[in-house]
Amino acid sequence: MSFNSNFAAGNAINDNGEEWAILEPDKLQEPITITLHLSEPWLIKALAIAHRTDVRYPAFKQCYVQTPSEQFPTNELTFTQDRGVQSAMLQVPFTSQEVQVLFSQEEVFAGEGTPGLRGIMLLGCKPSDSPASQSGKRQAR
Repeated sequence: MSFNSNFAAGNAINDNGEEWAILEPDKLQEPITITLHLSEPWLIKALAIAHRTDVRYPAFKQCYVQTPSEQFPTNELTFTQDRGVQSAMLQVPFTSQEVQVLFSQEEVFAGEGTPGLRGIMLLGCKPSDSPASQSGKRQAR
């Protein structure tokens, strides 16, 4: 999947087609959660993140990736202050049509203004295309 494609970010604000402002400063909540709605279930294996490029804006240090119904504490991803694209594999891949990315306000690198992202990329495949699925198909023959 490419950045910001094949899903809608239901609670990002100020989407100008290039980056998302995640939260208005006067409407802070804990944690900051982005829910990604996919058109069909996918096996999610990794996540890539691109922060806003302007260093005046905060960048996220860490996030958790889960579904709305299941939490995976080991799916904690850590990022550097680098403003380039960073990716990380999930400890617990999962299949879902909805993916939540949770950012703690305490895990934001210093900056002014609203924390934001240029984009999020989910890395994975359709469940039927996964190696485990292919192995099961071969054994069933």
